[in-house]
Amino acid sequence: MRWRFPLGRRRSARWGASSWAAAPLALAGLAYLGGVLAPLDRALADWRYRWPQRDPTGQLVLVAIDRESLSVLDRWPWPRGLHATLLERLFEAGCAAVAFDVDFSARSVPEEDAAFEAGLAEAGGRVILPVFQQWEEEAGGPRLVTTGPLPRFARHARLATINVRPFRDGLAREYRAHEASGGERLPAFAVALAPADLLPPERFEVDFSIRAERIPRLSYVEVLTGSFDPALVAGRRVVVGATALELGDQIAVPRYRALPGSLFQALAWESLVQGRAIQRPGTWFTLAVTLPLALLVMPLYRRAGWARGLLLVAGCGLGAVALATGVQALWAWSLDVTAWILACAGLYVAAVVRELEAQARALARERREARRLERLMRHVVENSFDGIVVLDGRGVVRAVNPAAEGLFGLDAAALVGRSLGSRLSLAGGLHDSLGPVEAEAVHASGKVFPVEVTVRPVDDEGRPLRVLFVRDITERKAQRLALEHQATHDALTDLPNRVLLARRLRENLASAWEDRSPLAVLILDLDRFKEINDTLGHPVGDLLLRAVAERLARLVRPEDTFARFGGDEFAVLLPATDAARARQVACRLVRALESPFTVEGLTLHVDASAGIALFPDHGSDAESLIPRADLAMYAAKQRRARVEIYDPAQDRTSVRQLRLTGALRGAMEAGEIGLVYQPKVAAASGRIVGVEALVRWSHRELGNVPPDEFIGLAERSGLIRPLTLFVLENALEQAARWHRRGMELEISVNISARNLLDEDLPALVEALLARRRLPAHRLGLEITESVIMEDPQEALEVLMQVAALGVGIAIDDFGTGYSSLAYLRRLPAREIKIDRSFVIEMDRNEDDVTIVRSTIELAHNLGLAVVAEGVETRRVWERLRALGCDYGQGYLFSRPLAPHALEGLLRRGSEPLPASAP
Repeated sequence: MRWRFPLGRRRSARWGASSWAAAPLALAGLAYLGGVLAPLDRALADWRYRWPQRDPTGQLVLVAIDRESLSVLDRWPWPRGLHATLLERLFEAGCAAVAFDVDFSARSVPEEDAAFEAGLAEAGGRVILPVFQQWEEEAGGPRLVTTGPLPRFARHARLATINVRPFRDGLAREYRAHEASGGERLPAFAVALAPADLLPPERFEVDFSIRAERIPRLSYVEVLTGSFDPALVAGRRVVVGATALELGDQIAVPRYRALPGSLFQALAWESLVQGRAIQRPGTWFTLAVTLPLALLVMPLYRRAGWARGLLLVAGCGLGAVALATGVQALWAWSLDVTAWILACAGLYVAAVVRELEAQARALARERREARRLERLMRHVVENSFDGIVVLDGRGVVRAVNPAAEGLFGLDAAALVGRSLGSRLSLAGGLHDSLGPVEAEAVHASGKVFPVEVTVRPVDDEGRPLRVLFVRDITERKAQRLALEHQATHDALTDLPNRVLLARRLRENLASAWEDRSPLAVLILDLDRFKEINDTLGHPVGDLLLRAVAERLARLVRPEDTFARFGGDEFAVLLPATDAARARQVACRLVRALESPFTVEGLTLHVDASAGIALFPDHGSDAESLIPRADLAMYAAKQRRARVEIYDPAQDRTSVRQLRLTGALRGAMEAGEIGLVYQPKVAAASGRIVGVEALVRWSHRELGNVPPDEFIGLAERSGLIRPLTLFVLENALEQAARWHRRGMELEISVNISARNLLDEDLPALVEALLARRRLPAHRLGLEITESVIMEDPQEALEVLMQVAALGVGIAIDDFGTGYSSLAYLRRLPAREIKIDRSFVIEMDRNEDDVTIVRSTIELAHNLGLAVVAEGVETRRVWERLRALGCDYGQGYLFSRPLAPHALEGLLRRGSEPLPASAP
């Protein structure tokens, strides 16, 4: 019998809810008031400092008297003149205030005291000195003595107390904002150092969730010698104190175990300025809230079992800890929760005891109720719609209900005492616990029908029995098969649909992987079907699609899957089929449609185009094979080839291409695309006279994308105009910066064919130059021969307008195109750039020398300057200069550089030829 708490209050209980709850609540309250729970509350509060952890503000810096400083200065205590020097360094760096956690109560060398006094006076009240209390042994016993700085120091500084009072467990937590000292009320160290408008509570606990190790820290000797960054202390407050273990200034604290006194004061300051001065509610307030809340939980115990009640106690405890953690994290209040946990646990124990007593009285009633329920269940079994059969351990029928008699067409006498195996075929046999599973039953008439069987074991006073629940599912199974057919077949043609095709494709791909056999997917689309549909109507179109499906279905093998893919598209899955046979099947299907169809008395002609994708050549899954077969089909339509096999070279929708196209626009905004600059060197002077702006794309996932790849993407996707605008704006902005610095360089920018067809290009260039107040001759546009010849007349008009602004025009990659010399004479070009393919091997190939010499002479005769690209060796450069080449570009001078690197090269002022160049 399952143990449970009853629902609601029982009038027969010996003592009511108020009486059984009083004892645990009183126990929890007395334990809390007596301080028994205080250590546990403190331990939980200390644990809460570990989450969440907070960073310091960074507005307070600790200057540490550390082991390194003691080692360098080689004695202790130090001369006070060093402290004066320290103050001078800190205030020169711009710090706001300095607080010393150092004892200045005793006199030292007069000169050193005088120096320190002068430093304090110079600080103008921005220095805080400590006052502390300590016990001293005297004849009459220990006496509390207040110790402060010498009066001569106190006159020039503010005083603050640094007393720390540990809790009974020896850990320092509490901080007092003010202390009485010598008849006056002094602020504590952290309060004196805090902003003047901050109103601290008189008592609070330091928030140890603040990361002490992240408080900015400088070594004393670093500040003393001036070897620190002044920005670290500018505008900040500084605490000077010991951190070296040798000096013994360590305070036991939660979480950190021990901290130097100066770091404890720094955490107290951070607690104040961050609003993290931890407060604790009073004892009576805690009890006034805790105990009534425990009473609210009490009804829950009466609705839960003992296990759930135990989980409820654990949940209350964990919830209290979580609540206290959240309150401490959000509002800087430290709540005591052990009284609540003890009260909840006590109420649980009392509830369990009370319920056990109640259940003992209820046991007799439940026995009587069991007998009544037995009679009721017998009635339910007799009237159940499911057949119920009871079997013994040997599988012999011991009892059946009337529904089972009707199910098998036999009365109880014909079933009881016999095996059920001849009437019920169950795969895997009978088990003690089974189902529900499907099986086949045999009616007395011989009819076989599907049933659903569930087997459950029961114990009849030590004898194991099995109860079978048998349900006729003939109608349900027929409905399920009909629905499954509808989901996987086309309603118009009754062919497999896209869902079934994909399922069979995945199954065949798994077999193809194992057998290492080929597989083909064929997509076939009807040509001119839309005209028939639009002209004759959808009813005629539907009849035509049925006729097409019937004709084509007769041409495929039984193991193939012929499916309607959607609309006027069909698909064929061809297992164990290579490219040659797939093409034969596709051609046979296409030719089969050449014969006309007769629909509604009309003679209709349709053609088809087919595309083929092969496994494993074109893909290894359905998600790649089907789209690629579709692409091949569209290629067949475009070429009027009727049948095409997928060609990856023609696929412009590859994953990489799609990713790059989608990311290109965002790349300009995200800063992934930038410019580098390659110098152009004058042959006569060896100096850099210009640079070519080259665009680079560093994709965050794909790495560096070649310009040839993404520029082509930009042209195809319509992004070439924003890309060109991006390059022009950034290049001209850099040119303007160099112009303002006196670096007179021409910047060349490459222009694509799409840009030359943009009538707005001249106005755009003029506006960009005017916005930056840059002379037009500082900009050059480079156009390849092939770009010019795509639309010579349109290109010439645009180039004439750009050249009229004063912008230089250069013909790039000269010698690799097929431009007309007569047409080139009409261009407003200022220079030509010989392609690197003719330059790079000039020292080894005389044919290249002849081509370069002829090009230089031709250009000079036309009044054009010549730039040689691809100059990589000194020998090639010297030969170019001898031939009269005007300028050179290449790795001999420099690779493409970022602006700051190029500026360093310009400052050298001479030709940057590497010493190792041959």
